[in-house]
Amino acid sequence: MPKNSLEEALIVAVEASRTGRHDEAYAMFEALGAEYPDEALIFYERASAHDRADDEAGALPHYRRALELGLHEEERKGALLGMGSTLRNLGQHEESVRVLSEAISEFPNYPVLKVFLALSLYSHGDTREAMGHLLDIALTVDLDGYERAVRHYMETLEAHG
Repeated sequence: MPKNSLEEALIVAVEASRTGRHDEAYAMFEALGAEYPDEALIFYERASAHDRADDEAGALPHYRRALELGLHEEERKGALLGMGSTLRNLGQHEESVRVLSEAISEFPNYPVLKVFLALSLYSHGDTREAMGHLLDIALTVDLDGYERAVRHYMETLEAHG
């Protein structure tokens, strides 16, 4: 299949997944993965399709494979976020925190990673650290003059941590 045909096939498979035709999407991703076993994007989109169907256990091996094969920056960012969230949903909180923390080191200007890290920390029982991350994110938006108060609360959390 030529590269543009692969792209077209991926578009069709992703659309099937986004419109709730999960079995159809799975079959298309299965066929594409068999034909292109080293195409990371197929595995990333396949993982995302499993997540859309609330099948985190099915998503995880495809996130791992996509990251192992190597993704471009935007897809890598999404795969790390998806994998971290999936791990949290599967109750694998320590690995979720590790994956998301490493992702933040790699993509420090992608604040949604901090939101998902906060969720993972909370699920892991680290509520103080989770709240610190959320307050840190809050300081990146217009707080209508309350920046100083939020910064104070953040420092208070850190001082008592």
